[in-house]
Amino acid sequence: MLLYIVIYLCIFPFTILALGALQGSNSRALDNIAKPNCETHCGNVIVPYPFGIGNDTGCSIDNSFHVTCNMSSDPPKLFLRSSTIEIYNISDSEIRIPTSVAYKCYNQNGTIANEYDWWIGLSTFTFSQKNMLTVLGCDDYSFIRGTNGKDFSGVCSGVCSKIQDVSENGQCSGMGCCQTSIPKGIDYYNITLNSFQNHTGVHPFNQCGYAFLGEEGGFMFHGARDLYESTVRVVVDWVIAPKGSCTDESDECKENSSCYGVDGGGYRCRCNDGFEGNPYLDPGCQDIDECKDPETNPCHGDCINIPGSYNCTCPLGSLGDAKIKNGCQGHKGSKFSSAIFIIATVFGLLAMISGILGVFYCTRRKKLMKLREKFFEKNGGVLLKQKIKSQGSHEAMTLFSIAQLRKATHNYSKENIIGRELVTGKKPIGVDSSNGDNNLATYFVNSVTENRLYGIVEPRILREGTLEQIQAVGDLVKRCLNLQGRDRPTMKEVVVELDTLRKFTTQPWIQQQTFHDTRSSVVLEVEQSDLYEVPLVSYDKESYLRSTHMAFEENKPR
Repeated sequence: MLLYIVIYLCIFPFTILALGALQGSNSRALDNIAKPNCETHCGNVIVPYPFGIGNDTGCSIDNSFHVTCNMSSDPPKLFLRSSTIEIYNISDSEIRIPTSVAYKCYNQNGTIANEYDWWIGLSTFTFSQKNMLTVLGCDDYSFIRGTNGKDFSGVCSGVCSKIQDVSENGQCSGMGCCQTSIPKGIDYYNITLNSFQNHTGVHPFNQCGYAFLGEEGGFMFHGARDLYESTVRVVVDWVIAPKGSCTDESDECKENSSCYGVDGGGYRCRCNDGFEGNPYLDPGCQDIDECKDPETNPCHGDCINIPGSYNCTCPLGSLGDAKIKNGCQGHKGSKFSSAIFIIATVFGLLAMISGILGVFYCTRRKKLMKLREKFFEKNGGVLLKQKIKSQGSHEAMTLFSIAQLRKATHNYSKENIIGRELVTGKKPIGVDSSNGDNNLATYFVNSVTENRLYGIVEPRILREGTLEQIQAVGDLVKRCLNLQGRDRPTMKEVVVELDTLRKFTTQPWIQQQTFHDTRSSVVLEVEQSDLYEVPLVSYDKESYLRSTHMAFEENKPR
């Protein structure tokens, strides 16, 4: 009977612990568990890197992290390195293994019937402080001795005089049960069990005493029945490089993870907040979409996942904390706020459209300017400049834009330029006339009408042209100065008539114009319509200039 109880204590806990360990394991399968071409499971146990199955297979970070999978069992069992220490599960900082129970049983006369002392060593790993030394019995005390860089020892005792003294409320307070903590960093321990009176006073209801190291909370004391059976497991801490630090081996921690040192030596890697995965393997930890897990990350509004976290805001028209139920409340001005929002949105769109149109207009304007420059060069503008320079003119040229011409001529309502430059040589305003006509255009029209044209024409023109040519040009200018735009000739018609007059000239020296060192004004107007080059004779009142003028105008009625 007594031997059966001892065997039950040593074997039955292992079966229960295996099932319990599976429930405590990380049930979520990660994509990045082990290195490529390495097994990720042994039976029901996940084997994450830095652990790896097989010695010298390259599946573990080093040989101290290799494990062995015994395929002869059903299901297969996982063992630490090449030992007989079974592994129930592996987490990001711990492994859980079964513990053996030390016991000592007595005969009625006080002699020892059976006994078993227990010891274990882990080499590079250590026993966690989550474990406690537990003693079960009404006449027993136990010693635990071990090493954590130095020797240590502890003692715990359990006593009771009758079975009614044993509490059944789950508390292990010394009546039939005793628990005590252990120091950090133990890599070896042994347990011995002794009795105060060899169980002679409690033999009718308690023949044996038991002692073991196990995880706190993994064993609950339920009264007298626990004097005969128990289920326990022990927690083991693991670290990378027990004598290293983060500064030495920080490259082991991959993207979106960080290194943290462990008391007693060594370090581990862990994923940053909001990330998950294996921090020891590339590509590192991956972002968690918190919005897909409302149970863990509640949001009763609009949920937006962001790297490492998530934003949870109240819907439009409400305020409050969207992470709590009924946390978003509408306010009195919600309708008004909605109207403001709509108006602001409309104005924002209008501003955006205006900006786009502005950019489009500026772009077209730049293209048009480039096109005009291209037309200027194409129609001899550059050649004209070079010709003026080659003839010895050192004065700067004056180029007038379309806008400047329209402003100067009142949108071409009076062809002041033709009246001044081509015929009289006088200023458009302030004409020195006896009849009070201060406007050159009016003065010129009146002179042609009253047959006084030859009296206002520059002497140079009288010498270089025939009377018929001068009269024809005067009539043409008069038509150009007509107040009714529909009665004015087009620029094409002007060019044709001037070209006809030039061909019938009788003075050959007019065809051989030269340039003097005087200032010339060149009026260039570039449009996208028909372009014409018109060489004309021009001069001012002082030095009778000769220059070539090019005028380009839109082909439209004046």
